[in-house]
Amino acid sequence: MKAVLITPIVVAAAIAAASCGDDSGQDSADPTTAVSVIGSSTASGAPDSAQVDLAHHSFPVSPTDALNTAKKNFDGTLSKLELEREGVNTRNTYVYKVEMLSDTEKYTIQLAADSGAVISEHKENLDADERGTERTRKAVDYDRAVPLNDAMATASKARSGPIEKWKIEGKDNSAQYEFDVQQPGATDDDYEVQVDAYSGQLKTTG
Repeated sequence: MKAVLITPIVVAAAIAAASCGDDSGQDSADPTTAVSVIGSSTASGAPDSAQVDLAHHSFPVSPTDALNTAKKNFDGTLSKLELEREGVNTRNTYVYKVEMLSDTEKYTIQLAADSGAVISEHKENLDADERGTERTRKAVDYDRAVPLNDAMATASKARSGPIEKWKIEGKDNSAQYEFDVQQPGATDDDYEVQVDAYSGQLKTTG
């Protein structure tokens, strides 16, 4: 797979446009090309984003904003959307990761939750046995899913503690939310709580 480095891109304008409607066009990039954006508005020297309880915190860029940006860049079906704290340009910040699938490709984009800046993009070909099937098997119908806050409330009732990370992911022709809930006490261990994305029912508590 060949890699191509491109100049920094900030997508605040793209997010605003995406919230008004989806762009059904797909970039005509080589499907075997990996694209990395090695710069963003999350520059070194800026303060770290503090660890927060995601059940009680919102960001300037919403999950829907992140998804709409991905849709503008790739014509495909959502397979995963997650939010977690990561190291970017020598600082820690909250990052959305969106994965989408077409019949032949997987596309991944990471965006800063505080600014919408694109941190990285990657596109790769699916294996021969995944083409035409993986897209359906891992599809997430985000409009049909129970609201994130409702799923978080279910997870918090099952396991008390700050939610450090969450994702919604398609698997085996269904979809589920997963929440990493910090265990009580001085520990780095988390509970992994799973909630059915369509029924809102608790599945496992880790």
